[in-house]
Parts: sequence; structure tokens; C-alpha cells
Amino acid sequence: MTTVAYIANEFPSPIEHYVMDEIGELRRNGVEVICCSGKRVSPNTLSLAERAFWKETRFFQPLSDATLMEAARHLASDRHNAGRCYSRCCGTRAPPLPCAFARWVTR
Repeated sequence: MTTVAYIANEFPSPIEHYVMDEIGELRRNGVEVICCSGKRVSPNTLSLAERAFWKETRFFQPLSDATLMEAARHLASDRHNAGRCYSRCCGTRAPPLPCAFARWVTR
């Protein structure tokens, strides 16, 4: 089964119903969808259908310390991906490995 993360700035949103429709269509076609939102919205302003999506959505802000540490451990566990991530975040054209970050996370 294919898995995708559907990342929106603010989800669920009462003014962007098409996002729920797109996620529903992906799921009907056998795709596992992880709903993600940059901002946490209040469930009090949402319809029942939107609340169902809200319950399964992963919100990026605010992140707990435990979530940040888990992400850092996951990134550090793979030197190749850590180097690529560092290069992309810093906008460098350096090869993914070896890089300063990759050497640091293997200590």
C-alpha cells in the first residue's frame, strides 16, 4: 500500500473542503493518507466531518520536546538521509556525505 502525507498549512479548514475530498478520493483508491497541519485549529469551530479529520491529523505546532527528540533520533540513525537533509536545509550544493552534520550525528 502506498502511504502519503497530505500536508496543509491549516487543516481541517472550513473554507477548504476540497482537501477532505482529495484525501477521501486517495483513500478510496487504496492510498494510506497521513493528515498533517502546520497549525492547530480549534475543533469547536468545525463541522462533524471536519472534527473526524481533526482527530487523526498530526499538527506540527506546537511540537512537544518528546516529538522533537524522536525526530532527531530518527534523522541521526541514518547518516545518508541526515547529510541530504542538512544539505537541503542549508541550501548548499555539497555532496550528501561526508558532511559536518553526518560526522556529528555518528559520535
